[in-house]
Amino acid sequence: MFLFTLIFTCSANGEEVNPKDLTEAIKNVTGLEKKLDKAGTIAADCQNCKTIEPDKKLELKTKTEDLGIPLLYKNNVAYVYHLKRTKDTPLKTTLKFKNGHSECAKVFMGSNPYNGSLIVECMFRHTVYEEEELDLNFKKLPMPADGEEQIIEIKFSKPETGNSFYTVEADVIKGPSAKVAKDKKFWGYGYNIDFIEKQP
Repeated sequence: MFLFTLIFTCSANGEEVNPKDLTEAIKNVTGLEKKLDKAGTIAADCQNCKTIEPDKKLELKTKTEDLGIPLLYKNNVAYVYHLKRTKDTPLKTTLKFKNGHSECAKVFMGSNPYNGSLIVECMFRHTVYEEEELDLNFKKLPMPADGEEQIIEIKFSKPETGNSFYTVEADVIKGPSAKVAKDKKFWGYGYNIDFIEKQP
């Protein structure tokens, strides 16, 4: 509409219009329209800036800490721990936890009366708990100074909550930027997790 008015005005005056002047005028009008479109709008919140509220918080004070039972009620929905590390936290800490999963408590075995085929069914299931561990190694991560703290985020999740298989993720969300190396424990159940400071 602005462009039509501008051209019409120039034609009505019967004057020749310099193409460069016309182009510059169009740019000015376009810029004005964009500013008008943005007027009164509110910028959206930064989605990546939001911090996940943890399910449980724990300060790392001793060489062994008990996480309890990560309560995983939904498939692929993480249970989140925030662990506080201070200058008094040991360089190596073992986190004990219980991995709950479903098992068949009583099996029915019989035969199909029509064709004689074997029938095997679970009559009812119950939840069992396996003792597992996460060994955290902070030797290659700078120690917090007096009055400072680091926050380590640990997330457990399961693709199927009734199964024993789970995934665990670890990250430093407050403190020095770090790489995380994770591998299955050779003895027992759980993982070894090493935190290594990223070099600039």
